[in-house]
Parts: sequence; C-alpha cells; structure tokens
Amino acid sequence: MTDEFAVHFDDDVEEQNGEEGILRPRSMTTAATPSTTSPMSERKKKENDALAMYDNDKDEDEFGEGDIGAEIKRLQKAWMNEKLSPSLLQYERQLVGTITREINDQDEATREEELKEVEDKFIFYTYHMELERLRFLVASYLRTRLLKIEKYATYINNTPSIQSRLSDNERSYLVRYCELVDKHFSSSFLERIPENIAQDLDGNRMTAPNMDDHVLCKFDTDIGALDVGDETSTTHIDVSIGDVYIVRYNTVDTLIRKNEAHLI
Repeated sequence: MTDEFAVHFDDDVEEQNGEEGILRPRSMTTAATPSTTSPMSERKKKENDALAMYDNDKDEDEFGEGDIGAEIKRLQKAWMNEKLSPSLLQYERQLVGTITREINDQDEATREEELKEVEDKFIFYTYHMELERLRFLVASYLRTRLLKIEKYATYINNTPSIQSRLSDNERSYLVRYCELVDKHFSSSFLERIPENIAQDLDGNRMTAPNMDDHVLCKFDTDIGALDVGDETSTTHIDVSIGDVYIVRYNTVDTLIRKNEAHLI
C-alpha cells in the first residue's frame, strides 16, 4: 500500500460488532408456546423466542424512555472510533451518563419483578445478561481511553487541545499519573546522572500518536473531493455516503470528530 492512494471497497462492509455488538430487548412479556416436541427441541425453541425479542432496526426506544436505542448505537460507534483511532477523541459525557443511568434504572426495575414461571425467569436472565453487555460497553470505552492516556501521558499533558477532550476524572488521573511517572524516573536513575543528560532523556520520553496510521473508514455523508495525498503530493478521491476506504487517519480525523465518518 502506498501513501498516495486510498483503498476503496465497492461492496458493503460489515462493521466490526462481533460478539461485542449491542442487542436491544423488545419486550419482557413474551410467553413460550406449549409444544409436544422433545425437551431439547423445546429448550431450543425458547432460546430462539428469546433471541427474537431483539431487533436492531425496530422499537429502539422500548429499552427505556426516550430513544435510548439510538443513544446505545451512538456510544457503540464512539467506542469503536476510540478503539481504532490512534489519537484520543472527545469524551462522550452525555452518552455515558445517559446509558449508565438507564442501566441502573432498568436493573433496579427488573430485580423488583416477581417471577414465577420458568419462561419468565429465562427472559429475565436474558434481559439481565443484556444489561451486563451494556455495562461492558461503557467500561470498555472508558478503559480504552485510560490506556491511551497512559500511553501518551506526557504528550497529552503538554498539548492543551488534547487535554480539552478529557473528562474531569480523566484530567485528574492524567496529572496524578504524570507525577508518579516523573517521580519513578527521577528516583530510579535521572538524579544519578549528569543534569544535561538527564534533561535530554526526560525530554525524549514524550510519545505522540502516529496520525499516519492507516484505518478503515466508512463515510456517513457526502464529502465530495477528499485529499488523501501527503506533504509531497496531492491526490483527490470522490467520496459519497456509505463509501468505505482505507486511508491515513490524519485524512479523516476532522471528519471523525464531526461525526461525518466512523471507523470500522
């Protein structure tokens, strides 16, 4: 792959949801239909009935009040962008707060229900498992950001534009982490070597993200002509909504942050 060109995929590309994808329960009142089949077949049917409650394209707001299904999709997209981008992105404060509150409310509501039938208990445990999957989504999103903060701590601490993307807790964590790292390096060896050499070593500890990393990007709007060249050449591609390209991240960084494209 050369830096001057982007690789285009004409066919639809399935996004990397995998087993970490988000399902949304449509109802908690589905009852199993009596059957005369074998116990194994009946169990399989109940599992299929439970899975049928989930629909990513319909009734998204049945998870809770408001369009919580759309909020979950937005956080999932933010999570994938954060995992696949080399740079730290803006913290999604509203999304994390909304979904965390919804998880807590739904968890409390389902635990208060009196379940007597076996089918109802099965549905309850399936629903509770979905809440755990959402907890994983939120935790993985926050953990991914903390790993980037640790990896590029000195760079972020010296770059105000990146610091502005942190939450208050992340900013406090960054300051404390940098203090501990500086103390460790100083007590380990920096204070034992000549001052001029120590200053050079201390300055070389700053690691910046590689913005030229190639990423797989899907565009959510018509962009038109997009420059995918480098400092020495200019190459334009015509980008329409739904197009998928492999490009250097710095080419689409602004589009990612403006929600006009996302990583897959």
